Amino acid sequence: MSGYTPPTPADGFLDPDHPTLFPRLTEAQIGRLAESAETLSLAPGEVVFEQGQREAPLYVVLSGAIDVIDRQPEGDRYFTQCRPGTFAADTSMFTGEPTIARGVAAGETTLLAVPPGALRALVAGSDELGDLLLRTMITRREWLRGQGLGYERLIGRRSSSEAFAIRELLGRNMVPFSWHDVDADAENRALLERLGVGPEECPVLVRTHSVLRRPTLARVADELGLRARVDGRLFDVVVLGAGPAGLAAAVYAASEGLATLVIERFAPGGQAGTSARIENYLGFPTGLSGSELTQRATLQARKFGAVISSAHGGAPSPRPRKTGHVTWRSATARR
Repeated sequence: MSGYTPPTPADGFLDPDHPTLFPRLTEAQIGRLAESAETLSLAPGEVVFEQGQREAPLYVVLSGAIDVIDRQPEGDRYFTQCRPGTFAADTSMFTGEPTIARGVAAGETTLLAVPPGALRALVAGSDELGDLLLRTMITRREWLRGQGLGYERLIGRRSSSEAFAIRELLGRNMVPFSWHDVDADAENRALLERLGVGPEECPVLVRTHSVLRRPTLARVADELGLRARVDGRLFDVVVLGAGPAGLAAAVYAASEGLATLVIERFAPGGQAGTSARIENYLGFPTGLSGSELTQRATLQARKFGAVISSAHGGAPSPRPRKTGHVTWRSATARR
């Protein structure tokens, strides 16, 4: 570990002193986070968080630094560094998605690790610190998408109905991905050969740590964390459908402290989520797109602790159940 050497910084390396993407926390703010955090000491080259990891903590850098790396089949892309007084975290802490980059200790490094549950509770309080953390994470995700970082790569034939269904699932669920037609791009055919994948196994979803050959929609949803892991959990409220009304119900229920589960057949937003522009939505005089509305509403619901599960058709269980409870698959809701 002591001989760790980071990859060469990528073109467009993000300035670690960027005031918006890496705001410096005050001593008081760090003290507030420390109340629910564990202190970690890492050696140079030790992995802080892995790309594709779910439920990763928020890390506050006390000393040392974290190198942030996008791992792809073509090679690692070292695109920024978190330095003392800043924090490493992304909106995946609220959405249940896997993390889209890897973090490695750049030297002898000391961190505060704040568990996702504790962070969500802090942000839900809507104090100054919570607003700063959430605003920074949203801005970072927008920057990452603009740089093409952390994208899933889908390779297939344009005429394939399987590929089209996966493209729609990823797009509607706002998963960053790039589409590549295997028949039109020799580079992608070469990549498939290197991965040992034949054209007959397309569509293929190429991820950092795995290659999914002709995956079902359910497999893709499970791999990307779109389907919540709710086995054995008891909910106060279960909302069927994550259109605007369902998401509003989830926000109101979760903000009152009720354990809330939203089950959506395909993707949050419903029909409104596919609209190019919504002009008659209260509070937005200049209008907004359906995807913007969906993104804001889902993040707001998750901020209060609501669980949203997509590609997870829900129906009441036909089996007998205990009085006072209704069961959806393996999630249980109070009557």
